[in-house]
Amino acid sequence: VFVFDQLRSKDIPIRVMTAFILCCMLLLTVNLWRLQVASGEDYRVRQENQSVRAVRLPATRGRILDSNQQPLAVNRLRFDVHMYIDELRPLFYTHYMRLKDGRKLRRAEQDELGRTARYQVVSNLTMQVSLRLGQPLVLDEEKFHTHYYKRRYTPMAVMQDLSPAQVA
Repeated sequence: VFVFDQLRSKDIPIRVMTAFILCCMLLLTVNLWRLQVASGEDYRVRQENQSVRAVRLPATRGRILDSNQQPLAVNRLRFDVHMYIDELRPLFYTHYMRLKDGRKLRRAEQDELGRTARYQVVSNLTMQVSLRLGQPLVLDEEKFHTHYYKRRYTPMAVMQDLSPAQVA
């Protein structure tokens, strides 16, 4: 409203400055729309490509022997399964909304439901890993919540020291 009043002003420099500011705002709005809406899918694909983790297998170094040809250190590959909790946020939200089922909840109830939803999602994923590996795995709820609240951006170990058959 104030801006349009300035356009009706008889003072030419104020009208020019107001028109310039409006043009800049329009240009900014168009560029932001282009970045967020028109190019949004490109950025989403880039983010997915960047979130793929390459697993590097170190070359075997051979055995390290002492002067009596007794092994001091031998090579042994070790494979672990880790879960990146921060990347599961969309699943957490979907499951939370399913559990909430449109109900109005107090803040404490929302927090508890969110906590339950997060644990259930990670527990279900752990169960899927367990079925694929053929080894029973149980997710400790307290360990999970401790990891979630203190080390969310670091991977959480689901299973450690897999056998070569399980890796294949």
